[in-house]
This record gives sequence, C-alpha cells and structure tokens, in this order.
Amino acid sequence: MQKPRLSFWQIFNMSFGFMGIQFGWGLQLANMSGIYTYLGAKPEQVPILWLAGPVTGLLVQPIIGLDERSNLESPGPSSPLFPDRRHPRQHRALLHA
Repeated sequence: MQKPRLSFWQIFNMSFGFMGIQFGWGLQLANMSGIYTYLGAKPEQVPILWLAGPVTGLLVQPIIGLDERSNLESPGPSSPLFPDRRHPRQHRALLHA
C-alpha cells in the first residue's frame, strides 16, 4: 500500500487543525488552573498537575497496547479498545488503567 500524495492545501489544513487542538488544550489547562486552586492546590503545584494527564497517558497506553497485541486472534490492525460484549479481552485492559 502506497502513501497518498498530499497537496499543499491538504497539509496546510491538517496543520491548521492540529494548531486548533493545541489551542483547545491550552484553554483547557488555563481553565483547570482555577479549579485546581479552588480544590486546594498551591500555585506552585499547578504546573505539576498540568502534567498529570499526559504523563499518565504515556505510562498507561503502552501497557494497554502490549496487552492488546498479545491477545489478538489474527494478525493485522488491532481492534479499538471500546468495552462491549463482543470483546471480553478489552475489559481486562481496563483493569490496567
């Protein structure tokens, strides 16, 4: 399978979309600062709390990915990790989190 050749405008739109995601993430962090201080965090603790979500994702996602890959019935792309009755192995992945 060959990679599709992207035009300038496709790459521009994709980059612009990613900029929007980063902007939204920044707004979310800015709004969370007030909530953290309301919940009792000192101002010098807020930057550490900003990192809690991304660091947790960096630690948990490889564990779930390893478990998912070791339980595949057939080679190919892995199935999404949405719990439902058809994929009981995915419920086990939620226990790692």
